[in-house]
Amino acid sequence: MSYVYERSNGLFEIRYPIPSDVVNYFPKPSGKGFRTHIIKSLGTRDKSVANTKAVGELSAIESMFSVLRKEEASDEFRTFCRVAYEQESELVVRRRLDSKLSQQPYLEEELDLLRNILDRGDLDELEGVAGWLVDFYFESTASSLAVVPTDTPIRNALLTAAAGVLADAYTQANASIRGVSIPPKPKSPLLKAEPASIPSPGDNTPLTPEGHFSLERYWRVYEDIKQSSSSPICPFSNG
Repeated sequence: MSYVYERSNGLFEIRYPIPSDVVNYFPKPSGKGFRTHIIKSLGTRDKSVANTKAVGELSAIESMFSVLRKEEASDEFRTFCRVAYEQESELVVRRRLDSKLSQQPYLEEELDLLRNILDRGDLDELEGVAGWLVDFYFESTASSLAVVPTDTPIRNALLTAAAGVLADAYTQANASIRGVSIPPKPKSPLLKAEPASIPSPGDNTPLTPEGHFSLERYWRVYEDIKQSSSSPICPFSNG
C-alpha cells in the first residue's frame, strides 16, 4: 500500500504527506519550520498486517485534515460529537446512580454549575470545561500531531461547538436523572441531523474514563487554570 514503509529494524510505518493548506498546524518539535509528513509506526513487521492497519490510520488522518479545513462544519467532527454526546450523557447518569445518597445533591449542583458555564460561552471558561473534547478528537485521529493553539479562530469555533454538545449531553443526563418522560431535544446544530459521511475509525474511539475528564476533574482544571480568566467565577464549595 502507498505510504507504508519498512524501517531499518523491520517495523512498518506510515509516512503520509501533509497537504500545504494545513501544514501550519504541524510545527516541528524544535519550533523551526513545519513537518512535511505524518510518520506513525504500525507496530508490526508483517507487511500484510501493516497494510490492513494502515487503512484505518489513513482514514483517521484524512478525517483530521478535514476538520482542520472545515472546522466544526466537517462531517467527521459532527460524527465524533454525536458519539461524545451519547457516551457523556450515559456516563453522567451512571455516575449519579452509582453514587452514595450523601453525594447525590453535590453531584447535581456540580452538574448545574457546568451547564451554566457551558451556556455562558466565555472562551476562557470553555477551555477549562470543554477543551478536552477538542483535544481528544485530535488525539484519537492522529496522536495529537496537529497543534491548534488557543485563542485562534479554528480553536474557538471547535471549542464553542464542543461546548454546545456537552451542554446538550448534561441536559439530557439531568432529564434522565429526574425521570422526565419526554427528554429535551438537543440544541446544538451538530446533533440535529445525521452526518452525511460514514464514520471513520478515529471518530468512534470510545470515550473511556481514561480518555477524558470526569466531572470532578473538569472543575479541578477550571479552578487550577482558569481562575485568572477575564471573568473568573467563585470557587465552588460543598457546604
